[in-house]
Amino acid sequence: MTRSYVVNIEEATGLITYVHSFKPVNPPEGVENGFRTKYIIDTALDTHTLLDDWVLTHTYDSTTDSFVERPSPLNDFSTWNISTLAWEWTEEELLLRVRNHRQRLLAPTDWTQLPDAPLTSEQVTEAQTYRQALRDVTNQVIGNHTSFPTVESLTWPTPPSWL
Repeated sequence: MTRSYVVNIEEATGLITYVHSFKPVNPPEGVENGFRTKYIIDTALDTHTLLDDWVLTHTYDSTTDSFVERPSPLNDFSTWNISTLAWEWTEEELLLRVRNHRQRLLAPTDWTQLPDAPLTSEQVTEAQTYRQALRDVTNQVIGNHTSFPTVESLTWPTPPSWL
């Protein structure tokens, strides 16, 4: 069965903002206020589930005037680059998330650095080494952020067994 749809596209990003079946009155095709309206006729988009999936997995390429399949983002801080048709993320975005995760690991060890902590000098040194290794995790990212699509993909130090 052939169906007709109205597709609304954010012009700057190519991201599809909504799709709906043709109605008695439809907005005209074209660009207005930063959004492009296109009509498509397709036989594969015949259920709401497929339509929802299609919106999430496609983008509009204005250079070819066509819809192209878009892979899933590798992380939740990626942005779609309509020029390269690829997901991108910046070093700053990843570093912010790494620092937040690192802080969650460091905070429970703060007590180990207090002068009256009930630890042996060996344990204090182990805690200091672990804490420094946590601080050094960001060195993996600097200048190499695209190798790490998620915070979890970094190599994190193992805490001392007694912590």
